[in-house]
Amino acid sequence: MKRLITPKTLLVVLFLLAGTMAKAQVSALSDLTAGTLAVYCPTDQVKLTAASTGAASYIWKRYPGANTSGTPVTLAGTTANLTDTPTDAGYYTYVSTAVNAEGCESTVSDPAIVYVLPGISAAIVSSSPSTTQYCETAIPAGLTLTATGGKTGATVSETFAYKYQWYKNGTAITGATSNTYAFANPGDAVVGTNFAYTVRITYVIKACAETTSNAINFNVIATPGKPTIVVTP
Repeated sequence: MKRLITPKTLLVVLFLLAGTMAKAQVSALSDLTAGTLAVYCPTDQVKLTAASTGAASYIWKRYPGANTSGTPVTLAGTTANLTDTPTDAGYYTYVSTAVNAEGCESTVSDPAIVYVLPGISAAIVSSSPSTTQYCETAIPAGLTLTATGGKTGATVSETFAYKYQWYKNGTAITGATSNTYAFANPGDAVVGTNFAYTVRITYVIKACAETTSNAINFNVIATPGKPTIVVTP
């Protein structure tokens, strides 16, 4: 006996599938793979310390990814303190082996998993892209700027939560911390030229890789005075 799929049933199935495919934005260390110990900015050096009784030196290895299933790279450092600079964003797994003075090697340490953030791109667009000049009394209602942020130079699959701060002529606008900025009239209707609006974007999970967007410049033109009429007999 065949069962008919009703529109209601199909809607539920699609909803469940969408829920399983949707990815939460990374805003805390707990949002990454379990076992991740630290998050590093794109230009940071990863710093690790090993400790072993009787060790004279250490062998350090770095695996690509969040486990030891890939092909490791044996690093140059042989002391208990390791400083390493990965070349790409994403997960890295480090392990260490202790070696005593006679050359005997310990068992390999438990893995230490870290995550290196990608760079950020930032851009803004206006809801009225073809107009950047307004009369002081005619800034249209609903005029907004929208910020877009994205990963640069990275193939990581994680999606990130961002923090935003809007600026006018280089001065932070109080309270303007969402991904959009709505013009406030008369606050944004001061007469003048080249009012430059920009936004800075950084990660929620760690304050690094901050990027300033392109500037959108607005000119606000003074309106002429109210005319008076004189009747000439």
